[in-house]
Amino acid sequence: MSNKKKILVLLACRNGANWIREQLDTILAQQDVHISLLIQDDKSSDGTPAIIADYATKHPERVTVRLNEVGTGSAGANFRKLIAQADFSGFDYVALADQDDIWYLDKMSRAISALQNTGALGYSAAVTAIWPNGKERLLGQSPRTRELDFIFEGAGQGCTFVLPVAVMNNVQLFCRQHAAALAEFHFHDWLIYILVRTNGGLWHFDPAPAMRYRQHDNNDMGARGGLAGLKRRVALIKQGWYIKQLVIALNIFRLAGGHGRRAMALDALLQSSPSLSRRLKLSELSFNHGRRRFSDRSVLALFALLGWF
Repeated sequence: MSNKKKILVLLACRNGANWIREQLDTILAQQDVHISLLIQDDKSSDGTPAIIADYATKHPERVTVRLNEVGTGSAGANFRKLIAQADFSGFDYVALADQDDIWYLDKMSRAISALQNTGALGYSAAVTAIWPNGKERLLGQSPRTRELDFIFEGAGQGCTFVLPVAVMNNVQLFCRQHAAALAEFHFHDWLIYILVRTNGGLWHFDPAPAMRYRQHDNNDMGARGGLAGLKRRVALIKQGWYIKQLVIALNIFRLAGGHGRRAMALDALLQSSPSLSRRLKLSELSFNHGRRRFSDRSVLALFALLGWF
């Protein structure tokens, strides 16, 4: 009888025909683990449904496909629906996957070893961003956590997340019970990080890249250093999108049983009227409580000071 750990990989896709075959091949080829794939397509208008149907036909015991009759409108919403409706019974771990990356073949076995050796309840890893022109860049992760870092940001690329099934059972229950509260929260992976950290769970940040992270015009966010991605982030922040995400993140924290003096102070600050004092305090908090590199935290602190969120 095999002692390989059983992993359910959740893949939410939409219009990924140009890349999804390579992604599926590297998932199914993972070493030293038993992989099952649950794929949910969000009303693709290209050849994606036919491709994933072909994989389900060729691998009927390993690949299951679902087609949304009505599009959810975003990758995060598609993932939340997938998480809420998945059957995790019989699996040891749950992993998340995008439709366009290239996994290293030891991605899952490394993640499981890290979770077992550290006792962490969540895992994410660095990635190697790749561009069509051949450019490559390592996107590392800071292992340092702060008291409220999970309110200000997630734990890196969600396509590297691996969690014990008991943790994902709790995430699933939360998604089912609080669907309305999550409707406008953009990131499914940030949600998972909040739920793990709110209740004191340890998170493991792997400094070694676990996959090749493809960059193209259809990325939801993409590599933080790209000019197009930077412009998109700045525009969203100026429109009030980021401050709205912070308010929802704090509400998730409360709904999950979180409490604490600093969190309450941040909540009061976010609800307060615009003022110089508010901008200064938000600037200080966003700089001191983020996990990102110094330059990223500095830019976010500057935006807060300018009153952009």
